Amino acid sequence: MDRGVAIKTEDKSSTKTGTNKKEMSVKNLSGRVCYFSLTGDLALEAYAEGNYSTYSEEKKRINVKKDLKERLYFALLMFDKVILHCSDPLRSEIVLDVLYDFTDMIEQQRIVFIFSKHIKNIEKDYRKYIEGKVAEYRGSNGLFSHKEADSLTKKHINDSYYSRVIELLDKSPVLIRRVTDEDFSFNTLVLDDLTSPFKKEHMVIDGEANPSNIFALDLSLQQLLHICFFNYDKDNPTYPAFPPEKIEEIRNSVKTHLEQGNIISRSAIEEAMKKAGIDFYDEKRKAIKDAISLRMDILYCRMNCGNHFVLEFHPEYEYRGVYQLYCFMDFVAKFMYDDAEKSLSKEMFTKLDRDKRLGIARTLFISSMSDNLEILRMTLFSNEKSNYKKKVRKSYEQLLDKRMETYKEELALIMKEG
Repeated sequence: MDRGVAIKTEDKSSTKTGTNKKEMSVKNLSGRVCYFSLTGDLALEAYAEGNYSTYSEEKKRINVKKDLKERLYFALLMFDKVILHCSDPLRSEIVLDVLYDFTDMIEQQRIVFIFSKHIKNIEKDYRKYIEGKVAEYRGSNGLFSHKEADSLTKKHINDSYYSRVIELLDKSPVLIRRVTDEDFSFNTLVLDDLTSPFKKEHMVIDGEANPSNIFALDLSLQQLLHICFFNYDKDNPTYPAFPPEKIEEIRNSVKTHLEQGNIISRSAIEEAMKKAGIDFYDEKRKAIKDAISLRMDILYCRMNCGNHFVLEFHPEYEYRGVYQLYCFMDFVAKFMYDDAEKSLSKEMFTKLDRDKRLGIARTLFISSMSDNLEILRMTLFSNEKSNYKKKVRKSYEQLLDKRMETYKEELALIMKEG
């Protein structure tokens, strides 16, 4: 199997720029492709605060870098090609540092970047484009559009930092262009999520539910804004998470901006809620606020990657999805390498990436994880996130034990055929 999924020069769907870099639409990428979403700084902050809240800032940084690196290795094992946005390494020093350890993957087009159509020559056009976007955001009458400008003008972004980012991005032999269809514009996607009649189901959740369960429901913006809690009172069985009149005011304001074609930031709804005086005074409401931010980011990712799979780098989503790194390492230790550790090192990644069994191992892992989550679906509302995480792993280990002989035979067959 061609793990690199190389883009052929004779492919009519790609063209060459004046710097001999190929241009290609993201929708023409083939094989197993994912968009690796960093949700701005939200995901990095979630890992830092969720897993390392008592650590010093330096130790937080070290551990978050390790988390990001491991999951990027994991994505490269699960998918043939991983997409990031060209602004990701600019916004975050951690992301830039990590990506410098993946320059070989960038050069091999295993990791590719979405670039604006205005960037033909990275060295000449990248900074000019970013600064132009900053000016556009700050001069716009859009909804909290200055927040997007702030994320591109952080304190660490100076001349030398720009040089490092450009040097990294210039290692890519290809410039990937986002989908240009109107259906995939950010404004269209957000407007649809706010108004579509297919996304209006009235959602009621247990007031005692763990916050991570809210992420697992994959709700639209419309549903998240109007979510209600169940109340153990027969005279008043449900109550809204947020004041309905304020929510409608915010929804209508966002809708008007979108219909007028104005720029809105990914944090527009969250910022509008804060401005309206809505208080996120408990863990459940904070979780809904974060779910809204993440939903906006998923829609932003969809604008960039079209119909390709979006892999969220965020602990709350990881706990509930198929792509759980630690379960994969359990699979590897049981069926492929007895000495495999719980973490995914560069050495183990290289070993697995070159292993002829990887294709079937990936298929078996994904199918078995899907079965495992289906088995556990009745425990979706477990009130302890840590307990649920342990329950997933324990259940998965039991499932693998039951399928031990079958999986060993399938993996052994690949070795014999080789």
